[in-house]
Amino acid sequence: MIANGNSYTVRLVTTQSSARSFSRLATEWIWYWKDEYGNWNEYIARDGCNKVGISSKEIEDAYAQSTPQLGFSTESYEYEIDLQHMVQHNLSVSTERPVSRRPRLPLVGGRENSHLPPHWDKQHGSGNIAFVEVNRGCSEWSIIANLFEKTLPNESLKKIVRIQNEELWGSFCWKKKWMQKSLTDDEKLLFHGTKQEYIDRIAQEGFDWRNSGSSVGALFGEGSYFARDASYSKHYTDSRQLFVVRVLVGKTAQGKAHYRKPPSNYNSCVDNPSNPTIYVIFDFAQTYPEYLITY
Repeated sequence: MIANGNSYTVRLVTTQSSARSFSRLATEWIWYWKDEYGNWNEYIARDGCNKVGISSKEIEDAYAQSTPQLGFSTESYEYEIDLQHMVQHNLSVSTERPVSRRPRLPLVGGRENSHLPPHWDKQHGSGNIAFVEVNRGCSEWSIIANLFEKTLPNESLKKIVRIQNEELWGSFCWKKKWMQKSLTDDEKLLFHGTKQEYIDRIAQEGFDWRNSGSSVGALFGEGSYFARDASYSKHYTDSRQLFVVRVLVGKTAQGKAHYRKPPSNYNSCVDNPSNPTIYVIFDFAQTYPEYLITY
């Protein structure tokens, strides 16, 4: 039986202002399905005379092995999870439910909200993801607009939405704290273009290089790619939307196509160490999808 677990809501609001590494292997990933009421429910297996349902760990193990589909049953129905398209199919009654993968992270600083940026919307509830529209003309808007217009001066920026994801932000903060110990916490705001079908997943779960798609390629390594210039990232989106991402680039090395992680004592790879315009990140915790912009 699949029992109700943690749930979160997604809101769009407007505001006036707005020695441990969290590598992908160290993070505990939790899987959820969305019910007809819009609630996200954790996958939980029940053990008894006959095991029913499926656990997050079982799904994550299959996902790590790049298994495309995974079947399971409850007392009443047969299911199949499509791990490529993140959909749960009820094979008995032919219905579909969205599926989500999110990290379970410890509290930061002993209190759940102690690590959150001061300009985040205070109405944002604990455990939720909020999409907060940034007001045109405020300093936050100006910073992102100036970054965007450096290489796309003829484009008009129509909307900036701040993504407030406590779990992803907590992971990013822990990674930054760990990198500070070796003085490699160099941080940049970079752009990322992707297909529209991946936008919601990135906002919820962060960046997974396995979802990049063949159009991106892997010229400088098999990681997630971020660009200094919006004019570069726009070529990798099928909509007029881009992510602005806070990235811990750290110590950078020349990228190579066969890399699946940076060389020893480095944190990321680049296209040109003397003047980098493209950064390749192999650890999702070094990135935070901070804004989604529409132009």
